[in-house]
Amino acid sequence: MKKILSILMGLTVTSSAALTVVSCEVPVHQVPIKFDGEFKPNEGNWSDYNDGDRVKAFQGNFLGDKSVAFDNTIARLRNLLSLTPAFINDKNRFSQYNELLIGADADDDSKTAAVHGIYRRKSTQGEKPLDFYNKFKKTNISSIGGLYWLHKNVQKDELAEDATAARTAWDFAEKAFETPDGADFVKNFLGLDSNLQDSSWTEQHISKADNPKISLMDSKVVEFTSKVEGEDAVINEPVSETLKEFEDVNTGIDYKDKIEKVGQDKSKPFNQFIFGDKLPTTHVKVVDKPTTEKAVEANSKDTQDDWIIIEKSTEEKEGKTIHKWNPKDGQFFLGDETSITINYKFTTDTKNEQAEKYNVKTTFKGMKPVFRPIIKEANLKAKDGSTTKTYFAKWTFVGYQFNDQHNFIKDGNKEIKPGQGLFSNIKLDELNITKA
Repeated sequence: MKKILSILMGLTVTSSAALTVVSCEVPVHQVPIKFDGEFKPNEGNWSDYNDGDRVKAFQGNFLGDKSVAFDNTIARLRNLLSLTPAFINDKNRFSQYNELLIGADADDDSKTAAVHGIYRRKSTQGEKPLDFYNKFKKTNISSIGGLYWLHKNVQKDELAEDATAARTAWDFAEKAFETPDGADFVKNFLGLDSNLQDSSWTEQHISKADNPKISLMDSKVVEFTSKVEGEDAVINEPVSETLKEFEDVNTGIDYKDKIEKVGQDKSKPFNQFIFGDKLPTTHVKVVDKPTTEKAVEANSKDTQDDWIIIEKSTEEKEGKTIHKWNPKDGQFFLGDETSITINYKFTTDTKNEQAEKYNVKTTFKGMKPVFRPIIKEANLKAKDGSTTKTYFAKWTFVGYQFNDQHNFIKDGNKEIKPGQGLFSNIKLDELNITKA
């Protein structure tokens, strides 16, 4: 049976996400993340970490959301790169992927200019491939399959002048596949050689040399020191704001479980590596929560784009006045656009050590880290053993997106689903293929 390479892609894939080959049987292969070079933290020794620990040093899991973790981002990029016409042949799956991967030309009535760039359906994409690819004015094609089918089915001089992204992608595909190694690889990768069995990615490398824009997020938080009135210990309005280390605020940490590694140290749970060099500095401004009688306060001139706006309010409960403060809804901070370079290893047959192997170096541009604010309760222990509840605010990393929209986080816009258009401004800027 002819082997067709595809990818198992889901919204909750992890670093061990399965790469599969469609056949009578479906073998599953692990595609581990490996690191090259020294990602030197402020403390600890990167060289002592294993690769599993290193992945954790890039995670954004303090809020417990696995879907925005670093390895999920890496898996999604590999899945996009690996998408093939065969895998999205099913109508429902095709619609799902188009929505997830909708491109920057989504204002087009048909909304079919998805970043995978694969032409499959006349009824929705156009009567012929040329009609489809002429929609790509701003949407960059970022899958091997899409680039290959564009180059195979359309001549560059046939493309409309305003199909700027398609014309650029055509040149990009020609450069990637015109070499002997590139031509052999794409034929094997897309399953055009029926004699090959179990072709698969085998490794993915993150190199410090290829990814210089990496920053270490620190654990500093804004602590709210509060007045306490009477025996009921009613929390009053915050009276001071101080930037402190998290471990100095929350002295109720169980240090028995502390792990002295970046991204895993329970005393500094926010310490982690971020792709990008613009990180928010935690500052806060407290305002009254808007009510039907009082409109929301306008942005003050003394606040910056990385300040957390906290809304204070009170409620009556069992004869007591309870004071509350919460982050204003919809706040987020986008870091600077950066790129991520991933080096893949690929084999044409996982069961044959002598099979042809390839190194595939990719660079994806347009990635931005996303942060959102949280307020948490901390436990401050006094010398006499008593515990005072205090609070801290902090920007936390929640993941990466390839656009300027709010749809990676929940911003209150119910017309946009979380994750929709996540890759709209992605650009596969490098595809260097060589035989290993």
